[in-house]
This record gives sequence, C-alpha cells and structure tokens, in this order.
Amino acid sequence: MQDNPSPGFPLPNVFPDKQPSAIPILNDRNLASIYPEPVEETPAGIPSPISEPEPTISPAISSIPIATPIDTTMPDPAPGPTPLESSPISTPPTPEPVPTPAPTPTPATAPEPAQDPAQQPTPKPEPESTPMLTSEKKGNGPKKEKKKAHKAKKEAEEEENDDTEAEALARKFAKSRVENLNLKQAKDPEDAKKTKRIVIASICAVIALIIGGFAAFYYLIYQPEQIRIAEEARKREEAEKKAKEKEQIPLEEAVKEPEVPKYYSILSGEEIASETDNSNPTYCVQIPNGVDGARPQVGLQDAKIVFEAIAESGITRFAAIYQNPPAVVGPIRSLRLYYLNWDVPFNCTVVHSGGSDDAISALTNYGARDLDESESYMWRSSNNYTVQRLWNNLFTSKDHLAEFNHNNGYLTSDIRSFPRFTPSAAARNKVDVQAVEKLKIDMPSTKNTSDLESRINRIVIRFGAIPNFNPVYDYNPTTNTYMRSYETGHPHINYDCSEKTGEITPELVCPEQQLAPSVVIAMVVQERKASDNYHEDISAIGAGDAHIFQNGGVIKGTWEKSSKDAQIVFRDEAGNEISLIPGQVWISAIPASYSGAGLEFN
Repeated sequence: MQDNPSPGFPLPNVFPDKQPSAIPILNDRNLASIYPEPVEETPAGIPSPISEPEPTISPAISSIPIATPIDTTMPDPAPGPTPLESSPISTPPTPEPVPTPAPTPTPATAPEPAQDPAQQPTPKPEPESTPMLTSEKKGNGPKKEKKKAHKAKKEAEEEENDDTEAEALARKFAKSRVENLNLKQAKDPEDAKKTKRIVIASICAVIALIIGGFAAFYYLIYQPEQIRIAEEARKREEAEKKAKEKEQIPLEEAVKEPEVPKYYSILSGEEIASETDNSNPTYCVQIPNGVDGARPQVGLQDAKIVFEAIAESGITRFAAIYQNPPAVVGPIRSLRLYYLNWDVPFNCTVVHSGGSDDAISALTNYGARDLDESESYMWRSSNNYTVQRLWNNLFTSKDHLAEFNHNNGYLTSDIRSFPRFTPSAAARNKVDVQAVEKLKIDMPSTKNTSDLESRINRIVIRFGAIPNFNPVYDYNPTTNTYMRSYETGHPHINYDCSEKTGEITPELVCPEQQLAPSVVIAMVVQERKASDNYHEDISAIGAGDAHIFQNGGVIKGTWEKSSKDAQIVFRDEAGNEISLIPGQVWISAIPASYSGAGLEFN
C-alpha cells in the first residue's frame, strides 16, 4: 500500500486486481466538487455566526460499506466556482490525477433524496481512520462491519443533534441581533430628536454668548470710549470757540473787571478799601495862588478836585476838595460866593479865613459846615525861613480837620460828584482816544469819543493878560497826566507833606513836587467885577462851553449847573454826559469877556 501524497481519507485496497494508484483518493478538493458545501441562511444584513465552516465528510460517504466497490467515475462538478476557488486566499495547484482504467460496474444504489442546503447539517469531520490489515478484514467479516455501521450511524445522529443545537444557537443569536437592531432603529429617531435639540440649544447658546459679548463690548468699552472722545471733542470745540470769541470781542469787553469785589471812590474814581470810605467826611479848603508868599502851596497833590478862578485883580485862587486830607494843608485864604456854590454839592466842611460879605451870608443861609480861621484847628507858620509867607502863612492839618468834624458831629458826607470810569474802563478809553482811526464806542453812561481830535500835547489856559497866573499843561503819555506850569515857564511846585504829622513848617520837612492832574477842564463862565469893583463875581449857576482833556485827547462840549445843590454836568456835543477817568481833576473857569482870556491847545 502506497502513502497518499495529499491529505485525505485513504481507502483500503479491496480490489486485488487493481493497482493502488488507480484507486481514487477522496480528499477535500474532490469532496467539495462532489458535494458542495451547504450555505447557512441568515437574516438580511446580519453576518453568519459561523465565520468559516470546517471541512466535513458527507454522511453519504461515511455510510458506504467498505466491502462495496466504489464507483470511481468522477461526476462533473457543479457549474460555477467552488468555495475554495472563490476564496481570495490562493492555494497551491493540485497535481493532476493519474489516469485509471474504467472501473468494474457495481450494483447501483438508490440515491438519497436531496436535502435543502439550509436544513442539511454541517458534517463534522471524522477522525482519520487507519488502514485496515487484510487479516482483519478476513478474520472479522460482517460483524465488525455491522458495528462500524452502527457506530457511524450513532455518530451521525449525534453530529446531527450537535448541528441542530448549533443551528438553534445561531438562530437565537441572529434573532437577538435583529431585535437589537430593531430596538436600535426604534430608538434612533428619539435619539436623533434629542441630539437635534441638544445641537440647536448649543447653537443658540453660542449665538447668545456672541451677541452678549458684542453687547458687553459695545456698552462697556466701545460706547463709553466714544462718549469720552465726543466729550473731549466738544470741550476742544468750546475752547476754540471761546478763543475765537476772545479774539473778536469788542474793546470794552477785552479788559474785564476782576471777579473779586472792588470799590471805587465816588469823588476820585480811584480804588478804595471798602464802600464805607465813600461816606467819609469831605473838606473844601480855600488856597491862594498869589506871588505874595502863597507859593509853593502845601498838600494840593492830594486834592481830588480843584476849582481855579480869579479871586481879585487877575490873581487866581483854588477851592481844593479833599476826602482824606494830607498831614498839612495850606495856606488858607478868604472865601468867595462862586467857590461856595461849587463846594455845596460835595457836602463838605468849608475851610476858609474870612470872605466876601455875600459868601459869609451864604454860609449861614446854605447851612453849610463852616470852619473859619481858628487857633484851635489852624496855626500860622513863622516867616523866619526861606519862604516869606507874609499873610499867606495859615495852615491846618488832617488831625485838626478830623477833630473839628468830630466835635461838630460832621461824621459823614453825602457826595454828589462827577461820573467816573473805573480804572479798566479808563484804560480802554485811552486806547480809543489815541487810536489812529477814530472809534465810536458806547460806554455804560457816556459816549465820549464822538468828537475827538488828534492827541493834545499842550494846553494853555489864559485868565487874562498876566502870564504868571495863566497855567500851561503838557501831556505825559507815560503817566497819562498833565504836568502843570505857568506861562512864564515855571513849574507849579507843591510841598508834599503826606508822611508828616503835627504843626510843622513845610519848607523845612516836606519835599517839593510838581502838580500833574489827570483831567483838565476849561469851562467858559460869565464873569464881572463885584459891586466893590475889586472882587470878582462869577455866575457859577448857569451854562457855557467846555473842553475836557483826558487820555491825551479833548472833547468839545458844554457845562451846566442848575442850582447851588446840583453838581456841574459836562456833556459832549451830542448831549451825552461825559465820564471822567480816575485821578485828580483840575477845573479852570475862564472869563468869557476878559481881554486876553481864552484857551489854546495843540
């Protein structure tokens, strides 16, 4: 007996006349071609639980009696590829079988009914049988064959039972898979809806977060920043607008009054400490101007207003108005009625040494405060010094004047003075007056630039033909004042005793100073000789022409005094009342009809 070179199930040589090589060998390839492997049905879409069936031997083969001759004629294989040929795994080629002679026909056996591949149990491979010895075949005979057949049948039944259990398990597994798939398919719509809701909610939350972030950025960062930028732009525009307005504001608004309260004197227009200072007592002192010892006078520099007129024989005299007199004032001379009429509106204490009869009578009639020559409140200086005062040596002091008023109850004064500019308004007026092109600016209470001429540098006032009493004023633009002198060329010198006290001799202790008023007024008056043909009689109550010099310019106008109690009113040619700048005012009454009297300025 030869070894089978290929794996399979060798059969015993029961045909002595045949060579072993001629007996077909039943192996896996031959069996597969004869009995196609059954295919197990599984539900659609579910893979078979049996991944790869093991090769088995058909029960038909196992039930063939060994002693029965085998038909070696090979049936034609079923059309189509075999399972092994269709497998993607390549197998080595099977060697071609050796041709054998035609076998002896054997009795035909009834073919077994064909079974459904789905119901046909998968055959279980039998263990390889060992070749049987010839002596065994001969010795045991049919009895052993019968046992083998019974055993084979029993094994086939057990295998069938096993196959039935495997099929049941497979069907159970397939059923559970189908149920799971059905359950999964049933749950899938709900899960999809739930997932869809979760996705939609997530998208809405993200959108809400984005919108909230933009809103927070806009309202917390962007909008406040834009508001700040707009506010800064608005402030810059306002600042630029104010700067432009400041550049374009009228001249009278360019210099504004300080916000800190300031008080100005009614009498002089100068700044004072408090409003109550305007009610301090005033004094009207008669001071001579002759060459018989009256010059230099003392304390004229502190008089706020000075009236100058002819007293007698062409000699002029002054009525000096004080509110806070200096330490020494004088000399003191007699009173005239026209001076008294100029004094009354100031509600002052009239200080004099005698006077004309009509003036003395008027003092009583007017109820004026009268301080005539008195050793209690005045003194006479000695003539043993450089200046020979002669009869022009009567003086008074600040302390004496205050004592007199106190003793007589003259504690305040109700002053009616001229309208005044404040210092800042006066500065604006100066710019206007000295402008190359004349301007017309309405002031609060006056219009004083409507009839200006070019700047006036010199003013000459003539009371008559005597040069020694005709004053000359030269404008000083630096101090904005008018330096006073006489037509003879001599400056008008005054002793300034502001820092001294007591009954002193001014010539020894007080410095000299040239008088320089801020405003010069020349008014034309009607004047004539009094009944004694010596003293002068001037119409103080009335009207006439006037020239007002201030800030280097001149205003042509008029003057008017309606009564003894009324103050003089100066108006320009348009009828507007003229305001005077702060400082000393010097008013000269020029005779209208006297020979040589008049006014010159250039």
